Amino acid sequence: MLIALSGGIGYGVGLMQTRSQIQAVTTEKDGAIAEVQTQLTAAEATAAAATARSDYSQVQLTLLKAMDELEQRNFGNANTQLRLASETLGKIELSKDPTTLAKLKQELANAEINFAVNPVEQRKLMLGYSEQINALLPE
Repeated sequence: MLIALSGGIGYGVGLMQTRSQIQAVTTEKDGAIAEVQTQLTAAEATAAAATARSDYSQVQLTLLKAMDELEQRNFGNANTQLRLASETLGKIELSKDPTTLAKLKQELANAEINFAVNPVEQRKLMLGYSEQINALLPE
């Protein structure tokens, strides 16, 4: 009887120790998963910001091409470059200031290079768009 009682007590103690070890491992695992999830979220945000900066740079490059075409008095090509810049900007969602981004998208969509208007003024307008883009770049 004494042997059965001590065996039962030993079994119970062993079972309780195993359960506490399992709980400790589970808690540690949950903490590690939460930490990895936090790191993943931060990495996704960084990747999205990098993609947006790349897209903004592409818009600025296209605006520079439009200004170059304007300098060469190729108004049709300048308008084509302006449309490409507008299309690229239209795809961008991430910005420091979403209100300004929406306004710039609208302005760029409605912008048109006209040979009857002073090219210097149109060049200044496109430079203004490029400066606005610099203010929108995500960190």
